[in-house]
Amino acid sequence: MQHIQIQFTYSPWFILLCLALGAAITWLLYSSNKKWNKKQLYAMSSLRFLSISTISFLLLGPIINSFFNWEEKPKVIFAIDNSSSVAQYGDSLALAEYLKEIGSFKSNQNNTFDVSVRTLSASLSDFSEDNGLEFSEKSTNLSKMLKNIQNDFEGSKVSSVILLTDGRFNEGFNPNYLKYNFPVHTIGIGDTIVKPDASFLDVLHNKIAYMGNKFSIRAKVNNQKLQGEKVTIELRKGKKLIDKKSYEIPDENHIETLDFILDADEEGMQHFTLNIVPPSKEYSKENNTRHVYLDVVDGQQKILLLAAAPHPDIKTLRQAIEKNDNYDLKLAYAYDSKIPKDKYDLVILHQLPHKNRKLNNAVKDILNSETPKFFIAGGQSDFRALSKNNSAIDVQVRSIKKDEAFGSFNPNFKAFNYEDDNRKNLGKLPPLSTPFGNINLKNGSKSILLQRIGNVQTQKPLLAINDQSNPKHAVLLGEGIWTWGISERKMNDDSESTDQLISKTVQLLSSKEDKRQFKSYPSKHEFHDNEPVNIHAELYNELFEPVYGQKISINLAREGEENKSYSFINAPQSNHFTINDLPEGIYNFTSSVNFNDKSYKNNGQFLVKNLNYEAQNPTADFSLLRQLSENTGGSFIESPSQLNSIDISDKQGIIYTEESFIPFVNLKWVFFLILFLLTLEWSMRKYWGGY
Repeated sequence: MQHIQIQFTYSPWFILLCLALGAAITWLLYSSNKKWNKKQLYAMSSLRFLSISTISFLLLGPIINSFFNWEEKPKVIFAIDNSSSVAQYGDSLALAEYLKEIGSFKSNQNNTFDVSVRTLSASLSDFSEDNGLEFSEKSTNLSKMLKNIQNDFEGSKVSSVILLTDGRFNEGFNPNYLKYNFPVHTIGIGDTIVKPDASFLDVLHNKIAYMGNKFSIRAKVNNQKLQGEKVTIELRKGKKLIDKKSYEIPDENHIETLDFILDADEEGMQHFTLNIVPPSKEYSKENNTRHVYLDVVDGQQKILLLAAAPHPDIKTLRQAIEKNDNYDLKLAYAYDSKIPKDKYDLVILHQLPHKNRKLNNAVKDILNSETPKFFIAGGQSDFRALSKNNSAIDVQVRSIKKDEAFGSFNPNFKAFNYEDDNRKNLGKLPPLSTPFGNINLKNGSKSILLQRIGNVQTQKPLLAINDQSNPKHAVLLGEGIWTWGISERKMNDDSESTDQLISKTVQLLSSKEDKRQFKSYPSKHEFHDNEPVNIHAELYNELFEPVYGQKISINLAREGEENKSYSFINAPQSNHFTINDLPEGIYNFTSSVNFNDKSYKNNGQFLVKNLNYEAQNPTADFSLLRQLSENTGGSFIESPSQLNSIDISDKQGIIYTEESFIPFVNLKWVFFLILFLLTLEWSMRKYWGGY
């Protein structure tokens, strides 16, 4: 519905003056003219009166003020769990009937609701009962699916979410732990009867082992409805049987824990297979195998985290660093009597130097050493001493007050790769408390993060590094990174953006200088089989300036298969090659390039793991769905015929009002009206002999 009003810059009473002006000019022009008869005079004077009055009317600045009201229909969202377990262990006829009913509901309720369909990974705008929806997702994250719906439809009226699932989830949180601003009606599909089955509940092992040491693989086996059966677990390396253990199942629901102790005697990525020899009564053999990949390396980097005092930021730092098994992290406090005196590859100094306490000899020795250092500054830091002892940032504090600075990843920083999703997440995290004053980069240093104060993007560094100095230094000028981890886990169920930023900065500081002209490496060392593999290549000339436009060849080999060859031309914005749909296994690759009559080669290795989560548990969990519906005010059904019985009582949409202001002088038809009146009058005068 639209309402229109006319407003004036001046009083509407001035319209009478416009009419009077039009009449006066017309009278002066035509009152003494005897050339035309009365009809001709009336016709021409009327046109002149209208044109002059309209032109003078525009001088009053009239504005059309229009109000347009429109209603956004309430939304009903079908959230379909399209993981492979739904099709593998569910009733295929019931599933087909549900999809048919959802398609019918979408068609029949389109006048009342805005009905949309979401899956675990996509939004289906063209969903219909026969569009061939594939149930092939290799993992189920129900909490992320529902949270994405809440975020994507923020500000809209969501009357209901109708969730079709078997209730099994293997990633993210239990969906009952989160709060939603809409009712969730749940549709249960699958079999809730527990079947005779032996499956791996978990397999625990370190990702890295060290040459000459022993390492363990711990298998937790879940045994259901197999009382009295004997189960054997085999451990193989390739086709060779390394070890096997057997046990008898004492009751109907039993978890057996088995430890396999092995020697790390071969360097590189090692592949082991755990296999359950299936008991005769077992229902499913899909979950009887687990693959274990472990990297045997020759050394471990040592890192000392030296803090002035306990602080919540320390936990965030430890969590990010200890995710990498290649690091041996020790925590110490600067004013304890004993500080470890081992040789370290990196020292992280938290709020050191301290503004209220003198440095002891042990801390002074560390500051003067050739060990790379990562300074984490905060409210207790001595910024004058900090500036003196680092090669990355100079800080001149001008006031005791602090800035609240958000982190913004520097688009010009290229020393390590930081995914676009991580950059976006970083901008949404809470601000850090930073010093107020003059902050400048020192020669040779680069900003990793820039400060954003409110909505104003500055060029002040928040995190900077000098990886050209000896030793290398990095400085984070912010206190409160513990809030980043908490905030990110609320948004995304993990703290990947924070952990990656810390881990990659630590890796850059602790890595030894690499003077090779050609480098090739995967974007990470472990991939899932549903994600692309990126192999990066960097080429430099003798002055270590980047070189582009060269053909990079990649030879890829998987254990037991023929080699595959790829090639690409490197460019500033495209220095990597993407390979999709690689099956599970250990891959070795050789990258090569010919440049300046020289041949360069680089070898590397990465792992592709199969996400076999969906086969682990064949039993549907309807109790989780009932609880989810009860918590959110929804209902639970387990029959296709009950779909139309779901009560969606909230059918009121949101009414929006759009207001617009259009000056009369901007209306094209007004211009053409005046032009028409004047042209018609001129034509009459010309025709009747007035010119």
